[in-house]
Amino acid sequence: MKILLFLFLIFAVNNDKAREANKAYADGDFDRAIELYNQVLAETPNDTKVVFNLANALAKAGRPQDAAMMFDKY
Repeated sequence: MKILLFLFLIFAVNNDKAREANKAYADGDFDRAIELYNQVLAETPNDTKVVFNLANALAKAGRPQDAAMMFDKY
């Protein structure tokens, strides 16, 4: 399951900033990933892949309520 999620994160988005966020997520730096995913969403607010990745990062960062709100958007 973790490998599948990791592959989804790596291949889901073409944006350089999103790739950087994916790397931060993979490295366990969830706060940095959250920051970068939010920057990407500021540019492309309807990108459901980034919303999904942000929700996962929020969950991993111990913010389940925020994650649930993002998953609702997905």
